[in-house]
Amino acid sequence: MAALAHPEPKPGDIVGHHLLIKELGRGGMGIVFSARPSQAYSTEPLALKWFRPDRVSAETVRAIGNRLTQIHHPALVQTIEVDQHGKYLVMEQITGEALGSLLKRCGRLARNEFEILTRQLCDGLTALHKARLLHRDVRPANMIATSRGWVLVDLGIPYSSLSASDKAANLAQRGPRSYMAPEVLKGQSSLIASDIYSASITLYHALVGRRPNRDRFGNHLGRPKFEKGLSFSLLDVFYQGASAHPKNRFSTVVELKLSILNCSIQHPNRS
Repeated sequence: MAALAHPEPKPGDIVGHHLLIKELGRGGMGIVFSARPSQAYSTEPLALKWFRPDRVSAETVRAIGNRLTQIHHPALVQTIEVDQHGKYLVMEQITGEALGSLLKRCGRLARNEFEILTRQLCDGLTALHKARLLHRDVRPANMIATSRGWVLVDLGIPYSSLSASDKAANLAQRGPRSYMAPEVLKGQSSLIASDIYSASITLYHALVGRRPNRDRFGNHLGRPKFEKGLSFSLLDVFYQGASAHPKNRFSTVVELKLSILNCSIQHPNRS
């Protein structure tokens, strides 16, 4: 049997100067492990994300990783170390319940918790965008409720660095539950507006208790519709944030945040 061109690391291996404890998850670009320094005792949990070299270049890992280490925001998982050979990133290990799991368990967020989520998600994205980086995968599974508040995880390598076949496989794996913007699903480049679209759908899901269905063109919220429990002004905010056309969305995440927080959550009584 031929040897693997790029053998995957496994728990018990030492990668760089980190001992891999257990696998936390895997995707199209690589594998995430729980890890700790191999030469020193440490109780602080770390996460090591190893990238498949046939799918992500070392130059990309180094370039993006070095920029991520410069961002320090409580609503973003912190990148601690970048491998000089471009094989992996080391991040803080975030523990807590994902928004997606919480919504399955509780249905939807109460108004005050929704407003906290809105502020922290949008503030975290704003910090990323100021560093000229995009998230590209904002969705409930990547928002974690922690002791310091909501934290956006799965930062890292641009989705555009994947090959066309890997992109297709990644999207097929997520299927109709994807929160990606229509232009990203069509294979076009991600924009700040693409993150705004995904954030809008994520926040809509958190408040209403369900993700809106896509229309036949792949757009969410494609047709105006009364939604019980939402004010008309708030529904208009979600329509703009999740517009099918990037140019019609808010220009910044700050605008999305302020537009949501300035609206009445509940639908007004009608005579």
